[in-house]
Amino acid sequence: MLRRLWSLDHLPIGANDGEIGRVVDMHFDDCQWRVRYLVVRTGGWLGGRRVLIPIQAVYGVEEHAGRIDVDLTRAQVRDSPVVDVDGSLSRPQEQAYFDHYGYSYYWTEPQVFGAASLSAGAALPERDPLGVQARERPPEGEPNDSPLHSAKAVSRYPVQATDGAAGHIEDFMLDRTSWALRYVVVDTRKWLPGGHVLVPIERVRRLSRAERAAYVDLSRAAIHDSPPAHEIARVSDYEAQLGRRPGRHPEP
Repeated sequence: MLRRLWSLDHLPIGANDGEIGRVVDMHFDDCQWRVRYLVVRTGGWLGGRRVLIPIQAVYGVEEHAGRIDVDLTRAQVRDSPVVDVDGSLSRPQEQAYFDHYGYSYYWTEPQVFGAASLSAGAALPERDPLGVQARERPPEGEPNDSPLHSAKAVSRYPVQATDGAAGHIEDFMLDRTSWALRYVVVDTRKWLPGGHVLVPIERVRRLSRAERAAYVDLSRAAIHDSPPAHEIARVSDYEAQLGRRPGRHPEP
């Protein structure tokens, strides 16, 4: 089952001893294309400081109640390392965060997910036989080589097809089971006939911070012919054509 990534925006985060704050952004990596952190703006109890919540801490997503529950205390969040949540975390900063909370490093265990999926009772997916997929290395001049990206920053990135501009990133479709990004929701209305279409995440060749753009290995025509974002039934057929199974990336 898929849901829009930004449907999580502004959901309250409940700790074991009270509310922490609300989701204002999410950080994902472009190796496994999975959400790794929730960016949470705390309330007055912590002066509105924004903190990162590792996805491993999530044990419940109450969609009807509109709440995300995490297995943390407010004291743990208060004492977590202070980092620039708008910047790209260095690996030492991530290590300090994971050491503070006592979680395994996701970059050494590619299939580490949150304690709960986005759908109650769903089983975690099987291990990805492909392992960590290689990224296209950024060219010289990129600000850094961190695999982490802010979903808020990437939203509105222009999408460059193999033969020209094709739209901009509007959102992502998130796998409810694995916290994996499965599709980019591309708004094509200013460039191509149509509206919002779904581009498979594995078609994204590179996200450029320097150019603030996303490069995909599809033509403009192929993007135009992609499934409309609102036609869920057609998306299921498209998944079958890609050789996907629930919770897994497509086979090469």
